Amino acid sequence: MKRVGPTWIWTFAAAVVACKGAAPDPASVLPAHAGALVVFAAPSRVRESVVSLVDRLPEAIGVVDVVRSVVGVCLDDDAGTRASGLDPSRGPAFALWDDAVLAVLPLHDEGLGLRRLRLRLARLGFAREDAGPGDRESFGHVDRKDLKAVLWSSPGLAFVCIGVGARCAADSPRTGWDPRPVVEELGAGDFVAVGLVRNDLLRKAVEVLGVPVREPGVGVTLALLQDVRWAVGVGERVRVRVAAGPVGPPAPSGALDMAPPKGLAAVLQVALPAGLEGAVARLIFGAPAGTGHGPWERWTGELGVGVLLGDHRAAPVPAGLAAALQRLRWVAAARFRTPADAEQVVRAMAASRSPLSDGSVPAATGTVSWTGPGGITAGIQAEGDHLLVGSEAGRPVIPGAVAEVVSLGRDPTTVVRLALEPGALLDAIGGARLEFLGHLVRSVRSVVALLTFEAGRPVLAVEARLR
Repeated sequence: MKRVGPTWIWTFAAAVVACKGAAPDPASVLPAHAGALVVFAAPSRVRESVVSLVDRLPEAIGVVDVVRSVVGVCLDDDAGTRASGLDPSRGPAFALWDDAVLAVLPLHDEGLGLRRLRLRLARLGFAREDAGPGDRESFGHVDRKDLKAVLWSSPGLAFVCIGVGARCAADSPRTGWDPRPVVEELGAGDFVAVGLVRNDLLRKAVEVLGVPVREPGVGVTLALLQDVRWAVGVGERVRVRVAAGPVGPPAPSGALDMAPPKGLAAVLQVALPAGLEGAVARLIFGAPAGTGHGPWERWTGELGVGVLLGDHRAAPVPAGLAAALQRLRWVAAARFRTPADAEQVVRAMAASRSPLSDGSVPAATGTVSWTGPGGITAGIQAEGDHLLVGSEAGRPVIPGAVAEVVSLGRDPTTVVRLALEPGALLDAIGGARLEFLGHLVRSVRSVVALLTFEAGRPVLAVEARLR
């Protein structure tokens, strides 16, 4: 669909510099130091992207319905947004903490908008308690007594805060947050949403997932990430860009036109920056720290994983993840400095008599058998300066594919590339007989991800191309 109208960054900029009395922008009153901040483009701008998405993926209409029901914003019809008392020419904004969320919504009709918001709070299980200080209305949840909601307004804006602490009882935010630096850094002028996650909230979220944040390596990594900036675009392609570390100049867009090499359903390529490969090898493979004699010390930092095309469409649906993975034909190839280094690793793994090895020393052209979790079996062998691991290791199909699986073209800023065709991957594991899953997966033509690292700043770009 041809775009009309300005990109939302310029709409936001115009609102910031508008004369007194103009409709305020929701982002301009967000608490700038909240744990996370999210700003959406105007619904009238988002509609262009949503129409294109729903045309290609009709199931996405469910997202439109949820947004209309919970927030009152009608993404496919400006009249529907006005019927909720909201303004379709300005996008909503949100602030999040670990104990509360604040929504700032642009009002078209204050009386109508507040009435609709009261009804939505009631639908979520909140009952009005009292008017509260000033014009604030307080609500308590009928089932969770510790969960409270507060509703209030200022000219042109409605505020809804829901949380378990005293955060929602604080004064109205006045500091504001300017999303333009994030938009400019990520080149996200035509994206539909941008946001920022503060390091403190990121750390708490990671801890909730069970990651040991007090471990020195994890703690240092989280500290180096600093605040995380992100942007999302929706349309003929679904695009996500994420940056962490120090804020820098506009991030390069990267080449996202990559496809899996011929004969592969998916490929993952890794090329670690010089000096980092030893630390990663010690972390993953257990080479003795600081000795310099572990078998992986001669690894170049290059690693590739490829899933070969397969056709299990007529096979029974796999009983679980392990059964699905056992059907995959795959190979991983790690590059070493010399063929002798690769051979040394194979022999060291065979001699270790670990649970993952049968303990046999390989012949010149043989492999070490390997059994992983869930009964997944593979072979390990040296092929020139590569170490091959996989269900296809050592078979004739592999030597010709190794270079394509591993090589990243030695781009000094690219750390990871991932390319996959979801439909081909589904066929390879035998999930195509699940009709709804097959339809949903095949609506995505390809998924590509690119992680770059430059000037101390990692940038992740992900793009899903729809049919």
